[in-house]
Amino acid sequence: MNSETGIAEELYYTINGETPGVVSGFIEGILEIPEDIGYIAYDFIDSENRYNNNNDKIRLMFLVKKGGVNKDSLAEIIKVILIKYYSLLTNEQKSQLQYKIGGQITGKLVFTTQALSKFLQIFIDRLLIRTSVGLISTSLVTLGAMQSKAVYSSRDLLNRNPNIYWELRGLGDLDLLYFILEDKLKSFEDAILLHDKDRSAFNNVMKHYADLVHGEKNA
Repeated sequence: MNSETGIAEELYYTINGETPGVVSGFIEGILEIPEDIGYIAYDFIDSENRYNNNNDKIRLMFLVKKGGVNKDSLAEIIKVILIKYYSLLTNEQKSQLQYKIGGQITGKLVFTTQALSKFLQIFIDRLLIRTSVGLISTSLVTLGAMQSKAVYSSRDLLNRNPNIYWELRGLGDLDLLYFILEDKLKSFEDAILLHDKDRSAFNNVMKHYADLVHGEKNA
């Protein structure tokens, strides 16, 4: 996990869509050749988890077959993570979650469901604007490495944060699609884990975030 300052910076740039890769397309980073080979090799030698891996791959194929790999499913994953993160904030911290519209910091979350829904939609649109769900579905069927990555990413999420894992799984095995958005949601997940581990450190993250917002508004 990154430092408090690092998590705050990642949150700030992810929320405002400035970090390279935040709105990257599917082809631009989900699998690279070395990682591709690595997942195939590890899956092959991981005899201890072969039974569980096969069961998870069956879950994945059913998910693909019933058309569950779509932008609505990915949007649900984003909502689960962001709503969980938002629920941990104090009212003061929520008021600091300002975000950019058209290059200017004009959006500000207030304590209403409508404001949260608007923020979620803006963030979902940013992450999914260039995502090819058709290519994802095809790759999950044809690429063994893609299936392995889906399974191991799900398993890692279960070990890191079982609450999020079971919530996503209960929404129709969406835990198996988490790998698609994992890098883009990492800062929120880090903050959630930090809150559970060290509330004071979590509060420091939000102070650093507020400083970044304040600094840009006065730049």
